[in-house]
Amino acid sequence: MGGGKSATWRSSASLSALLNAVGSVGGARPSTITASIAVHRGWSHALGLAALITVCSGLLFSLVNAGRNMEQSSSERGLPIESSV
Repeated sequence: MGGGKSATWRSSASLSALLNAVGSVGGARPSTITASIAVHRGWSHALGLAALITVCSGLLFSLVNAGRNMEQSSSERGLPIESSV
C-alpha cells in the first residue's frame, strides 16, 4: 500500500469527508423546510418536527460506542485489518 496509511485509516478519512459534505448540505435545508412547514401548517408543526428530529438524533447518537476504534469494529465483523506502516 502506498503512502504508509492503512485501508482503515483511508476509510475513516473518507467517511469523515462524506459526513462533512452531508452536514453542509443538511445545514442549508432546514431553514427552507421549516419556513415552508410554518407557512402551510403553522409554527407549532414546524417546531414540533424540529424537536422530533432533535430527539431522534440524540437517540441515534446514544448508540455510538466512542470507546471502540475502527480496528476493533472490523475484527468483530471478520474483516481483514491492514497494519499501518
